[in-house]
Amino acid sequence: MPGAGVVHYINRVVDQVKDDFLQLNPVAHDGRPFLLGDRATLADVLAYPPLARFDAVYNPLFRASRRRLVDYTHLPALVKRIHNMPGVAETTRYDHILTHYYDGAWAVATRCGIIPELPATNCLKAA
Repeated sequence: MPGAGVVHYINRVVDQVKDDFLQLNPVAHDGRPFLLGDRATLADVLAYPPLARFDAVYNPLFRASRRRLVDYTHLPALVKRIHNMPGVAETTRYDHILTHYYDGAWAVATRCGIIPELPATNCLKAA
């Protein structure tokens, strides 16, 4: 059982993820298709991997938030827009991502070897 200091730190990190998503959510719906305007920029490229992996890996495995990405009104649409850019969907390999986090060096010992299917709640499941 983790000590009180560890629990406090984890709660701070979870709150920071929530705050970051709450700030990013309206930006994803301000009339611009991408974070900084009409064209994708490095900001979009850097935001994509953690957002695309969030519901499949970070939230269930690391308990990174009390909410799923799909629970935010505008973030899933942003992730889909980036995902649908040329070359992105073809190089987003959920089979590799799930194997890496659930059966690789990052795997949580109690879950090692148990590779789930992509969650139905993942905003890219239908993409």
